[in-house]
Amino acid sequence: QGELATIAALFSLEALRPGENDQSRAIDGLLKSSSDSAAGVSSELRYGLQRSVEIIANEVLARMAEPKNNVTPADIASPKIPFARELTRESLRYLYRILFLLYAEARPELGILPADDGTYEAGYSMARLRELVERDEELVEEEAKNGFHLFQSLDVLFNKVNFGHRAYGT
Repeated sequence: QGELATIAALFSLEALRPGENDQSRAIDGLLKSSSDSAAGVSSELRYGLQRSVEIIANEVLARMAEPKNNVTPADIASPKIPFARELTRESLRYLYRILFLLYAEARPELGILPADDGTYEAGYSMARLRELVERDEELVEEEAKNGFHLFQSLDVLFNKVNFGHRAYGT
């Protein structure tokens, strides 16, 4: 029923006794199933990461192309690292930060973010930001569509992780 029962079942005589051709039936089945699942998940995860990095990088390129920003790839390219590689690396870094925020919110007992604070949940949580992104089609004003609210909210969260946050109840 719990972890101990699972461990006992895995190391039971039936699970460990060799079956036909000296192979244990239960353990081999678990290993094969695990391997098959991992292969499917890793290819989906790889595609998802690639697509996410493309979305982030394309947004950066679109912002750079706006005349009011007056930025060219040469302005931010490192002499040692080509612009495309640098953009990919920074996009991936940004994506990993977002993934870490999701993890930190899922584990409020770690105290990384004030995830159990109602004000935080209503104002800056990843769940709230997800709701905003899902409602993107409802936004009608150009300023709302092209604004920086999502970026600024993520920046607040990144700063809470980097520099800490005020303890709940203080």
